[in-house]
Amino acid sequence: MNMKKIVLGTLCAGCAAIFLTADIKADSEEFVRDEYGLLSTDEVQELNSYGAELYENRQCGVYLRITNDLAGYTYADDYVENVYVVEELGYGDDHSGILLLVSMEEHDYAITVYGSAYDVFTDPVVEDIEEELVRYLSGGNWYRAFRTYYEECDRILENYTYHEIEYDTDDFIVIDGPGSEPEPEDRGVDPLPVGIGSAVTSLMICLGLRSKNKTTGVKHSAGSYLENVRLTKKLDIFTHNTVSRVKVADSSDHNRPSGGVTTSYHSSGFHTHSGKF
Repeated sequence: MNMKKIVLGTLCAGCAAIFLTADIKADSEEFVRDEYGLLSTDEVQELNSYGAELYENRQCGVYLRITNDLAGYTYADDYVENVYVVEELGYGDDHSGILLLVSMEEHDYAITVYGSAYDVFTDPVVEDIEEELVRYLSGGNWYRAFRTYYEECDRILENYTYHEIEYDTDDFIVIDGPGSEPEPEDRGVDPLPVGIGSAVTSLMICLGLRSKNKTTGVKHSAGSYLENVRLTKKLDIFTHNTVSRVKVADSSDHNRPSGGVTTSYHSSGFHTHSGKF
């Protein structure tokens, strides 16, 4: 095989790793997700664009998740807060936002408000949103229900000014137990340097091997090349993102196991409403 082709292929692989990891990071801006299939593709895109507009102009995250079930949770309240934490939703360092979760198995819904968004999404305001939502959901008017949710949030956010909240205590949420480890893209590794480093390392190996085989030609056995190669660093490049939904430990449980992952979400930051439709 021509050495130029080997070098070109290596560079292409490195570039692909960069773009694939960049796509994973972009998933965090998914404002609407319909796992059940209640909405058409166009409806999801329209509502997602509405969410992106509010995020940019109102400085608040407005999210919608439609799920098949509660993923093993008994209460929709616990599940919606868990989703908010694990997916790292919200605007700014304060993670300000509101999330509507609808589970179709038992017709559960839950709305949680986090951070400074509670300045305008107070309990009475959310109760008014709930009343209108339940009316549409009970009648099977899915798009009308979710469009109304976004329109109401837009109207309410006219009186909102983003600001960070300083909590009085260090009682931040801890995620414990199997499967609670943060997602690969959230482990503090910047995907751009990793991708570039991988491409450069591969290129150097190829060039080094070429210089060692000027008189003997290109060998066709991988073992021939790896005989004197020492790997000093291992990098994992993830091409798929799988969201793990795990139980968020109750802040009142003082006997929870140690060693959990402390997040920037404070236990008193959530204000949650739930019910059935």
